[in-house]
Amino acid sequence: MKKLAIVVMFVLLLTACGKAGQQNTTKPAASSMLNKEELVLEKKVTEDDFELAVYTKKTQYAVNELIDVYAELTYIGELEEIEIGHAMYPVGFDIKEHTRDINIEGAMNEPYFVTLLKRNVPVQYQYSFSGGYSSDDAADYIAFVEDLQDEQLPLGEYTITAGVSFRIHEQELEPPYHLYGFNTSISFLVSDNEVQ
Repeated sequence: MKKLAIVVMFVLLLTACGKAGQQNTTKPAASSMLNKEELVLEKKVTEDDFELAVYTKKTQYAVNELIDVYAELTYIGELEEIEIGHAMYPVGFDIKEHTRDINIEGAMNEPYFVTLLKRNVPVQYQYSFSGGYSSDDAADYIAFVEDLQDEQLPLGEYTITAGVSFRIHEQELEPPYHLYGFNTSISFLVSDNEVQ
């Protein structure tokens, strides 16, 4: 019964279904929605004994170039190691395309896994598109989502948000216990030009 309660809790707390903000999905506007300060190669956030960092290899990619974005989760507390309990992965990704004003939340299977984190040793999670669409979505939105697969992106301005959701595994199975949930984002451009 306790395991069922955990599974139900994770179903409710983790965003598992791809959702869409279907608005202007035709072609991106010419003006930039992102300012230069937002175009960095890394961002980090710390909560209690954990650090989440997100990285991109470039701030500008070419259309249909494979993007390289990943996150690292690091335990920075006093213990030598700690176990965390989570859904398929403790880190998930959402993506936003600014010029079309489209938000796509990532989807994730929700079994209960345990990951051992060693102090000051980051665990890396590569971005992979995991959103989706339903038959109720607009045809141009569906076409856009299909273009996002295989980590090759069409022209646009993107922000990828890495977010964590986990609890300390050794805690009692019944709430209340502290559920960690925090995120950080990285932005980049995808242009028609070949990028060096």
